Amino acid sequence: MADLYATYAELAAAETRGVDYDFRSAWPAGTSWASIAIHGGGIEPGTSEIAEAVAGPDMRFYEFDGLKASGNGDLHITSSNFDEPTAVHLVGTSHRTLSFHGYTGTTGVAETLIGGLDVSLRNRIQTALEAAGFTITVASSEFPGTDPTNICNRNLLGAGVQFEMSRALRESFFTDFTRAGRKDPANRTSAFTAYVAAVQSVAGQRGGIVSLGSANVSRWVLRSAPSADVDQVATVETDKLAAGGGQFVALAARLADANNCYLARVEMSTSQQVILTLRKRVGGTETFLAQHTTGITHAVGRQVRWRLQVAWNVLRARAWMASDPEPSTWQLTIVDGDLTAAGQIGMRHILSSAYSGSLPVIVGVRDFAATALPSLLLSSTAENGPWTDDVADSPLDVRVGGEQVTASAISSSFLDTLTRSETAGWGPPWSVAMSNAAGFSADGARGAIALTGNGRHGIVFDVGSPDQDVILSIRSPVTATGASIIHGWMARYVDTENHYYVEAQFRTDGQIWLSLNVRSGSVNTTYLGPTAVQAYTAGTTYRLGVQLIGQTYRARVWPGGLPPAWQLSRPATATPNGTRAGARALLAVGNTNTQPVAVTYDNVEVLNPQLVTLSARGVNGVQRAWPAGTPVGVWEPAVAAL
Repeated sequence: MADLYATYAELAAAETRGVDYDFRSAWPAGTSWASIAIHGGGIEPGTSEIAEAVAGPDMRFYEFDGLKASGNGDLHITSSNFDEPTAVHLVGTSHRTLSFHGYTGTTGVAETLIGGLDVSLRNRIQTALEAAGFTITVASSEFPGTDPTNICNRNLLGAGVQFEMSRALRESFFTDFTRAGRKDPANRTSAFTAYVAAVQSVAGQRGGIVSLGSANVSRWVLRSAPSADVDQVATVETDKLAAGGGQFVALAARLADANNCYLARVEMSTSQQVILTLRKRVGGTETFLAQHTTGITHAVGRQVRWRLQVAWNVLRARAWMASDPEPSTWQLTIVDGDLTAAGQIGMRHILSSAYSGSLPVIVGVRDFAATALPSLLLSSTAENGPWTDDVADSPLDVRVGGEQVTASAISSSFLDTLTRSETAGWGPPWSVAMSNAAGFSADGARGAIALTGNGRHGIVFDVGSPDQDVILSIRSPVTATGASIIHGWMARYVDTENHYYVEAQFRTDGQIWLSLNVRSGSVNTTYLGPTAVQAYTAGTTYRLGVQLIGQTYRARVWPGGLPPAWQLSRPATATPNGTRAGARALLAVGNTNTQPVAVTYDNVEVLNPQLVTLSARGVNGVQRAWPAGTPVGVWEPAVAAL
């Protein structure tokens, strides 16, 4: 039967909006998918409710709603003619479209005819719906949805997915199929929920297509963050190799706006390397934080999966081939406290300003997921030591103040392997504190300080707490002549004139001499030592441990393997109480080695404070704020919550 109206203009001239029909739309910020029901309300009952539920907060939504008590079929405009301007604009600026319709079908047969030109997405949705127990048939001559002028295909990709749901299927979604009954969520059945979940498992922000038609133009896909501490993961592929400049896709967190956010960026480089970097944008200035070359070779259609966790002031990221198991260790870990508000999360897509390859570049993203990642930064006492980080001990019930929480993982809060190339510094989060930045570098394996003269050289980063337990690797390239080559580590660093520092003096006698010191108000005081603790060989790596927790101040040096007992220990009574720490090195007066002497540092790990990831809060029915200093202990269920 032919439509009564061939265009929306004809319909609008004869029918009254708000009485006979209406339409409404939702455009959540940053969304690029559309879920629509152009024959909603009484025209094809049940399609509006499914389309809106599939859209949720992650997609655009459009409904053309038949309001008549009867005769709503008069409002039907076929998909290839549907031209209501709001719908055309919403779909035309979307990358992917899901269009939900209804047909009569065979009495009692609940099925979906699925069509449209987006064959890849159509097939994935079909698989997901069939796995959920629904009968799905690819539409052939009836309702194929393959006309390019069909509203579902009038998006940026030129291809969408059309769902034709039988009357029996739509009726199975509701316990009350009247208009009022369909609008009441209490009347929606488990079949409704399962159908929506199956479509959402493939579609929406969980996957998408972004077409990059110009170089150096950002495309953002964003949503509200579930919390400031968040875990995000996604899979990406592109349809072209990079030429002239890289292709970049990033997970974004704590985004206040495009000029203020954290990014875990995957680069498909011109040499077909896949490179992972952590970056931040503050006030419009983008700063490189850390880099890892994954060893993955970029190829057209090759899928790379990557994860970003932001918890407290710790950023962690890793990337791997989507076909491989996820690595258990983090490839990048950075401490940074510049951005703290939850803001938004999502993705940024951009081509390098130097990109010269063919356009557009189609970026495919799938299996995006984001979850709140409640966490805490835990500082242990020196007497009790760090909490277990053995995965076999998790999950662990923990008391934070009067609240019971479940810890799913406990780990060191910072690890820097310095496996990057840097000049004039070690790269973020390190900042040069003493001497000229030109003396600091990283060669892809370790950080180096080129020592000349007898001045102090120092470089620091923010640990996040004045209670610090750090281990690191140190190495002297030569045996000291004339006088010592001095490695060191600073703790509770406030500035160049106020901090604690441990010295590991590589002396001319072939021994490492260890001392505990403090610089307060520009005055140096040696608390303990120097004491000979370890013979050394030039070019060999040794481990240095420094702990300053409460008033406990201690240090040790060893050649590797399990650490020995603390070799020096005494109370810390001076005033420096900063949260930074870092490397310190110099040549003693009288040293005659050929200069510069390039001492090296590597594998810097913060054991205290620890990062605790939580899978549950308020397990005992209590949730409270956790100001700094809140006591933490193993949960004891015999103690009742007040």
